[in-house]
Amino acid sequence: MLLFVTDDQRAGMQVMPNLQRYFKQEGRAFPHAFVTTPLCCPSRSSILTGLYAHNHHVTSNRPGSALDDMVLQNETIEQALRDAGYRTGLFGKFLNTWSLTKPPPDFDVWAMGHGGYTDAQWNFGHLTADGSIEQNVVTDPRYNTDVIRSEVTDFIETSSDKPWFAYVAVKGPHSPYEPEPRYRYAAVPGWHGNPAVREEDPGGVTGRCAALGPPTPDRAGPAGCRRTATVKAGGGRRG
Repeated sequence: MLLFVTDDQRAGMQVMPNLQRYFKQEGRAFPHAFVTTPLCCPSRSSILTGLYAHNHHVTSNRPGSALDDMVLQNETIEQALRDAGYRTGLFGKFLNTWSLTKPPPDFDVWAMGHGGYTDAQWNFGHLTADGSIEQNVVTDPRYNTDVIRSEVTDFIETSSDKPWFAYVAVKGPHSPYEPEPRYRYAAVPGWHGNPAVREEDPGGVTGRCAALGPPTPDRAGPAGCRRTATVKAGGGRRG
C-alpha cells in the first residue's frame, strides 16, 4: 500500500499526466472524500487516525505530540496494518513539532526529514529484529524527492516477503517555492485561477485572511505547477 501526501498543493496535477494515469489504473480513488481541517498537522493526523481534529487533539501545527495519545489507544492506520502483518515505512515529513530524534511510532523503517528542499536534517532509522531502534540523524545535501525516492525504492524492494505500507510525504509544492533544478524552467499548461485570485480589493474578508491578502499566481499558478512537477520525481519519474 502506497500513500502519497503532498504539502500545500493548490493546483498542478495536470503537469503529471502519466502519474495520474498510473494511479487511476492501479490505485484507488475516493471521489467523495473531503478534508475536514485543511491545515498541515491536523490534516495529516486525520489521515493517520481517521478522526476529526477535535478527537485526535492535533488542532494546529504545534501540538504534534498529541498524536501520542492516539498511538496509546491503538488508533492509527500504521499501527493497525503493522499488527496485521504489514511492514510499515514513513518517508518524508511527519508532524511539524515532532522531534527529529524521536522515531515515528509503529513504523518499521523511516526516513523522516525536517527543513528545506536541500541540505535538510534527516533521521534515517529502522527497528531491528529484536525490536530495538537504530537511527542516524544527518544533514543530506540531496533534493527532498531524491532522498525520498531512494529510500522508498529500497523499502519496497526489501519488502517482497510480506505486505507493506509506505507513507510518503514529500515537501513539494510547499514554500519556499524551490523547484528541482531540472524543473525550474519546465513548460507548464496555462493557468486560469479562481476569480478571487485577481480581486484587488478583498473588502469582504476580515481578520487574518485580509492580512494575508489575495492569493498570488506564484503560489497557485505556473510556479506552483513547477513545484508540483518536482513531486513526480519522488514517484520514480513516472510523471
